[in-house]
Amino acid sequence: MSAEQEHYGEPMAETESVEGTSAASESVESGADGEPVGQSLTRLISLLVDHPKAVRVNARPNRSGELFRVRVDSGDLGQLIGRQGSTARALRTLLDARGARDGRRYGLEILES
Repeated sequence: MSAEQEHYGEPMAETESVEGTSAASESVESGADGEPVGQSLTRLISLLVDHPKAVRVNARPNRSGELFRVRVDSGDLGQLIGRQGSTARALRTLLDARGARDGRRYGLEILES
């Protein structure tokens, strides 16, 4: 995995594991509570699904912020998306609010395992 990516949770299948991050390579902003956005997102999604250990969040920087790519157990995909996309929309709204506070844009992409 390149130095410009941040990874939260266990390694995703197509990426390498990162043994932690340094201050120089940390591209994800920390909030008022000191927790990076990716960790907050991982904790929140883990609370929503039946298999929290299967939650994988990979952050990819872009010009204006970060894109968070999320993978969950295939049985939890419907829970993460919600009826008519309501849960996914709510997560994107939370990321928009956090981005407004941080002066960045955060995106969410939900990937099928």
